[in-house]
Parts: sequence; structure tokens; C-alpha cells
Amino acid sequence: MLFMVIERFKDRDPIPVYKRVRDQGIKFPEGLTYVGSWIEPNFDRCFQLMECDDARLLQEWVLNCQGLGMTFEIVPVVALVRPPYPLRPDPFEVAEVFEVPLAFLLDERNHQRATRELNGRTVAFYVIEHQGRTIWGATAGMLVNLYRRIAA
Repeated sequence: MLFMVIERFKDRDPIPVYKRVRDQGIKFPEGLTYVGSWIEPNFDRCFQLMECDDARLLQEWVLNCQGLGMTFEIVPVVALVRPPYPLRPDPFEVAEVFEVPLAFLLDERNHQRATRELNGRTVAFYVIEHQGRTIWGATAGMLVNLYRRIAA
């Protein structure tokens, strides 16, 4: 899975980070792959595209960067997949794979809230209905967050 890592430098000063990279190199946990990056001209933020199968590797990497005065925001990336593409959904997590037009997913009118009782608690989550199919829970939440980031 791809992740966008947004780093914010303390006082817009990337020099401590660059010195550490120059002196010690970049140390990524095994299984975490650097894809590419760019930095804003005002040095406010650096955007790094990273790939891994386990998000805990990102957490490990962030912990290794402590003491440099950076803050991190990690955002899963949604990508366009062109057929034929071999999908391997986890049957415990995914009932069916289907396509939904992006315009439909990014239309706030299609983002519904629902609740269920779970272990004596009321749990709220997002639901997106499309042509008799239901996207809900974490997947719907990620799509709503994608909409919010694009609309911001």
C-alpha cells in the first residue's frame, strides 16, 4: 500500500534533518520502501511517498526520527488501477470488489452516517450506497477523508 508522509519541519528549518541524513544516511525498516519526495519552496513541508504492507513500519520509522523537531502526518493513498490488475482481497475484510465512479465517491451527498450497537455501545460509521452495493466502515471512512482533503 502507498502512503503519503507529510513532514513538517520545526521553524521551517530542514537543516537538522538533512545533516542527519548526510551523516548517518536514511534508515528505513526492512519492508518500507521510499518511492519519491518533494519539499515546498518555503520549507514548510516535505511530502514523501512510501510503500509498505504493514503501517507499523511507518510508525517505527517515525519513532527513529524523534529528536529532529519534525511532526508527521501519514495518509493512505488511493490510486487508479487499470485492468487487468490481479486483486487479492482478504475475504474476512472484503465481500466483493467493484468499481464506483470517483465523482460519485467525492459527492458529499452520498456520504451517509449510520450507527449500530456493538457490545453494548453505539458505534457510528460512514456508509456509501451505490447501485445496490454498500461501502461502509473503514473503507467508507477513508473515502470520506479523501473527499475532505480534496475539498479543503
